[in-house]
Amino acid sequence: MINHNGNGTSGQSAGTHRAKTTPKTEKRPPALIVRRAAEVEEEQLVWLWDQRFLLGHLNLLAGDPGLGKSLIAVDMAARVSTGRAWPDGSPCPEGEVLYATTEDHFGAVVRPRLTAAGADAAKVHFIEGVTDVRGEEGAVFLDEHLSLIDAFAESHPEVRLLILDTLQSFCGSETNTNNNASARRIMTPLKRFAEQRKIAVVALEHLTKAPTAGRTPFYRVQGSIAFAGAARAVWMVCRDPADENRRIVQAGKCNLSPAQGLGLSFTVSGEVGRPFIEWGDCNISTPIAELMGEQQTGGDGDRGQFEAVVDWLQRNLQSPQPAVEMQAGAKAEGFSAATLRRAKAHLGVSSRKTGEGWLWIPGPFVSISGTIIANPMQPADTGQDAHSFD
Repeated sequence: MINHNGNGTSGQSAGTHRAKTTPKTEKRPPALIVRRAAEVEEEQLVWLWDQRFLLGHLNLLAGDPGLGKSLIAVDMAARVSTGRAWPDGSPCPEGEVLYATTEDHFGAVVRPRLTAAGADAAKVHFIEGVTDVRGEEGAVFLDEHLSLIDAFAESHPEVRLLILDTLQSFCGSETNTNNNASARRIMTPLKRFAEQRKIAVVALEHLTKAPTAGRTPFYRVQGSIAFAGAARAVWMVCRDPADENRRIVQAGKCNLSPAQGLGLSFTVSGEVGRPFIEWGDCNISTPIAELMGEQQTGGDGDRGQFEAVVDWLQRNLQSPQPAVEMQAGAKAEGFSAATLRRAKAHLGVSSRKTGEGWLWIPGPFVSISGTIIANPMQPADTGQDAHSFD
């Protein structure tokens, strides 16, 4: 029989029973990782597609919607799955493919295209999602689930190619794709994955409408410049100015090869629902800037940049955002500070100071040629007055 004292605690002497404590995990301070150059073995470049797409590295394939980026990805997957030579005759290493897309349905779109391209479907693995601890299915995000992709690659050492269509659709909500630091938190682990597994990561991306103001067109790759910066090769798909039915894939950036005279042309053939790529010339040397009509000189360029900044703000400021992140994103797009200020005023963007810093607030109204309309960034609030910013 247990006696209790007046305080309601056990009458047994102190120390008879001691609460069990869980050992605390020791927190280590951050430490710099350093290796001597002499300790690093030199490695030869290994190409998935000679001079174009590298194994063990990130590669981007960018272009406007509807130009055939996904069909190129399917063609690449089909060739890797069978070891069939690349269109220029260079050898293709045979292996397995990991294919992730948020753009197309696997059964209705991707599988028929793989069949039309002559793929070995047994060697192509579709990443359809993830399950959580409760067994519920969810979307795949690189910042959360790259370790699961890595575990699959470890158990399937024949994987040679990972396709991400599109890259930004696999960035979680915590990633600000217009912020360099935030984008690097995605790209750095992805680079390590590619290097360690000797896999070619081919990520598809759309382009912005922004002119490049005299810089190389790969600055038009959507999101932070960190995405294109982390890739060793950026290839861009564009229309052939001389033939509306033909497309050209040209280098926007290729750090580890000459990339001169390596452009390719293609057309799309096949029946409805089963299109496939028919490759043409494999030695096109026309610069990508010329192919894309990048001419931002003179007064029209200033007007074009203003419209591009307005478009960028409409897409990226649909809710209050930290000013420092918006400014960094605008800088990465190549927008001038003066044009950014004009676009903010045009759209009625305001600033508000909070305990965590300044925020940019979307304005409820905008003046277009003297007419006040609801700002497309934010539904009109009838409780506020309209203002003209012309």
